[in-house]
Amino acid sequence: MDIRKFWWPLLMLLLVLRTPTVFAEEPEEDSLGLNLELSLQSAFMFRGYNIFQENGQRDLNMLLAPGVTWAVPDTGWSLAYWGAFQVSGGNISELIKAGVGAEQDLIFIYERKLGDLLSLEASLCWYLFPFADEDVAGSTFPVFVEPLLKFKWAAQVDFSLAFSYFFGLQDIEGIRDFSHLYVRPALTKGFALTEWLGMEMSLGYGFKVMIEGNEGYDNIHDVDLALTLPVSLPHGLYLLPSLHVGWSDLAEAELSETVLVWGGVVVGVDL
Repeated sequence: MDIRKFWWPLLMLLLVLRTPTVFAEEPEEDSLGLNLELSLQSAFMFRGYNIFQENGQRDLNMLLAPGVTWAVPDTGWSLAYWGAFQVSGGNISELIKAGVGAEQDLIFIYERKLGDLLSLEASLCWYLFPFADEDVAGSTFPVFVEPLLKFKWAAQVDFSLAFSYFFGLQDIEGIRDFSHLYVRPALTKGFALTEWLGMEMSLGYGFKVMIEGNEGYDNIHDVDLALTLPVSLPHGLYLLPSLHVGWSDLAEAELSETVLVWGGVVVGVDL
């Protein structure tokens, strides 16, 4: 199996880059700063690539993703965990052996306001794949690390620009050569439909620069269009149902095969 075709999940960035719930209740003074989430998605798209695909980009194999974030009070620092588990499809064991399935992320995040409208987010994400098969993945425990710097401008339409470097720690073919610089500008617009229901639309574009240049690689460009309907519930609970359309410039594929529509829901609580 050519594991070069599998773009490695992040998270973390899912926790780091996910659209915030702008309609949730304000935290209480005695808040623990703890956030718990459980996400169920009909596909696992990471930077334009359908990670859990079995026969093609448009396969819908489901993702179950638990997440925990603790915001350290009055510091700007947060610590997070995020996991990615495939729950449908006939290739679950195969992807775990390849170092793609059963991903475990640890994320350190720092946020600071630079002005009334501008803020800065810096993070370091560790991608851990502890159940890989050395004969398939090249290591029994592939590890990737990704520092990220993200600027956010809050206006009528929010704008963000993120720079990150995804780096394989093991100098092994299939791990180190997945390393890349990733640049992602994005636009987000949120509306309040009722006191408890909102609507958010986002459009993001991603571009990769591979560690040895882009020649011979596909999945360099990706686009994600998302519609989310945040639902605020009592006691810090919320729902984030969403619908996504994703595209990437996959080689030797028709346009209809490079576009994927998927959806899901996040159930969360702020404590």
